Amino acid sequence: MVLFRQEAGGAVRALSQLHATRVLIIVTTLPAILHYLFDRPLTHPIGEPAADMPPVELAIMADEFQGGVRATPACEIKGVAWDAHKAFFVAGFANQNTIFLPSSAPQEMVDAYVEALRGITTAEGFETQAPEVLCACPQLVGEAAMEATKQATSIPPEAKQYVLDWLNEDYEITME
Repeated sequence: MVLFRQEAGGAVRALSQLHATRVLIIVTTLPAILHYLFDRPLTHPIGEPAADMPPVELAIMADEFQGGVRATPACEIKGVAWDAHKAFFVAGFANQNTIFLPSSAPQEMVDAYVEALRGITTAEGFETQAPEVLCACPQLVGEAAMEATKQATSIPPEAKQYVLDWLNEDYEITME
């Protein structure tokens, strides 16, 4: 939509803000409308949880994803463009349920949180209830969570520059 507007000579920033506002309003009001006006509580995720899918089907989907990217001449699954895609894709999904403490938190407090979270994630019934409340993904605690966060928030300098150059060349956006 924004690209069409840009090609037509319109105000791209104004349209971007309008679109973002529209999405914000829809995303914040639609759940209430579904719940209160249509009596449709949002208590169940859409589709089958990934944890319930046979591993063979997950492998096929993973292969299809990589095959689709490989089939695109503009983006192979190697090099700077792929690193940029992977870095931003992972950052959006890897740590959806992360709990962060302030960097000034004393180590005893960090240890208490880690111990409490380990207790929660190993409690009887957690694995069966977690997919309905959190997600059907492994809940990482302690060092494993820190490593996942590091991977999700670490972007190679070349990939970062690739995205900055792309934003500047294609959309005339610069970041200082």
